[in-house]
Amino acid sequence: MSAEVDMPPATRAEKRAAIDAAAWMFNAVTSYVHFLQKKYSMSSFNLLSHTAPAQAGTLLLLGPFLDYWLTNKRIDEFKYSMPSVFLITLSCIIAIGTNLSQFICIGRFTAVSFQVLGH
Repeated sequence: MSAEVDMPPATRAEKRAAIDAAAWMFNAVTSYVHFLQKKYSMSSFNLLSHTAPAQAGTLLLLGPFLDYWLTNKRIDEFKYSMPSVFLITLSCIIAIGTNLSQFICIGRFTAVSFQVLGH
C-alpha cells in the first residue's frame, strides 16, 4: 500500500530554488541562534530548551498548511502504512539528533566553520 501524490516532477530550477531557500533559511537561523546565545550568555542546551517550544508550535500551526500548499492534500488524507510510520519516526529521531548537535556546535565555532562542518 503506497500513498500516491499527484505532483508533477520538479524542474531543475524549482529544485535549485528550494535548495537556495533552505540554505538561506539555515544561515539566517544559525546566525540568529548564535546572536541570542552570545547576547544572553546561555549554554546551547539552555537556549534549546527556551526555543524548542516556539519551534514546535510554529511547526504544528504552519505544517499542515504548508503540506496542503505543496501537495494539494490535507495531512489526514495520507494513507499511513507500517513503512511510512517507520520512516516518519526515523525522520523525527534524526531531526532531534541533528538539532541537538547543531546547538552544541553553534556556541563553539564561528559561522564559517559551522557551515564547513555542516557540509
